[in-house]
Amino acid sequence: KSVGPAAGLSVHGPHGNGSGHRRGADDACDGTGFGSKRCCICFPFTDTDGTRLRYYQRHPERLPMCGIAVGADGTPLGFVQVAVHPMQDQYGIHTLQPGEAYIEQVGVAAAARGKGIGKALLQWAETLATDRKSSVLTLTVLPGNPALRLYERFGFEALPPPDPVERCFDICGTFWIVGRPYGLCDPHWGSVEMRKDVPGR
Repeated sequence: KSVGPAAGLSVHGPHGNGSGHRRGADDACDGTGFGSKRCCICFPFTDTDGTRLRYYQRHPERLPMCGIAVGADGTPLGFVQVAVHPMQDQYGIHTLQPGEAYIEQVGVAAAARGKGIGKALLQWAETLATDRKSSVLTLTVLPGNPALRLYERFGFEALPPPDPVERCFDICGTFWIVGRPYGLCDPHWGSVEMRKDVPGR
């Protein structure tokens, strides 16, 4: 599958035995311009030691669920990773329901933002969901993330907030996992669940 909203841009899944795609996923997650969220408040999420490459080597069935956006020169510009029921979220944070495709991760290099790459990655994920006969595409986003506007333009809608007890757990868990990536004074807390019906399903 390929989507090219900008000259020289393509978004594709694995080819051949997928070895190049595994390396591309690893390169796309090496932390260069992809953000600075931190696990347990202090440990960066960036992948500089080949962790993701080893994950795909152990779980080759997940490789077709990963789309890589590359420029004309082959440079990785972004990536998206999807789980489709009965698969479950790699990190065990989200529980997929029958008919659901969940965007586990999506990222665009800082230097490549504003060029339609994020939209192309979402289109790739939606096409994958359609091919896998999913009826709904979901994701989780921090409310202060500027990408929230992109998701809304793409057709995602925020789900109603959970009950107060679940909301408390969400706020505490999100803070523990990613800290305050948009600044200590950012007014947003917790996370937002979003969904979009898959066209034709």
